[in-house]
Amino acid sequence: MSLDAPYGSARLVLMPLQSEQDVVLCRNRARIIAAALGFDRQQQVRIATAVSEIARNAFRYAGSATAEFLLTSNRTSTRRKQSFVTVVHDQGPGIPDLPSILAGTHQGVTGVAMGILSAKRLMDSVHIETGASGTTVRLDQELPRIVSRRKCSSCPLPLCNYGRVLSLCR
Repeated sequence: MSLDAPYGSARLVLMPLQSEQDVVLCRNRARIIAAALGFDRQQQVRIATAVSEIARNAFRYAGSATAEFLLTSNRTSTRRKQSFVTVVHDQGPGIPDLPSILAGTHQGVTGVAMGILSAKRLMDSVHIETGASGTTVRLDQELPRIVSRRKCSSCPLPLCNYGRVLSLCR
């Protein structure tokens, strides 16, 4: 039994990935949301790069996909953890030989292996479900400790320690 129990989640943005421009927009939205959530510049770039790698792979290999940005909360036995989560879902053919890709032993000629491995290095966690009906990739990054647990009155985003709203709602 897991010590992590879901506490809640809030969708921030849901967007289609139907062109290269959408992939670029997805990367930019990931960076903007990361900034609003209080991540430093280096972490904003890491998050945006990981999201871009996965979004690009989904678009390239499935032809289209969706990207969903979420703010989640989980309770552990000792504290509540908030995370910035991105879920990229496609209905493509799936990722062949995923175990060897994750192990770093894949010998394919495409860039899918490097994109997944890069995302795994850049994020706190990456979860992948793949099959003949599509692939779903979940990228998680725990919010920085400097972000308070107080919420904005008009959206699910937290307030910074100085009382400013870290929000996309304004």
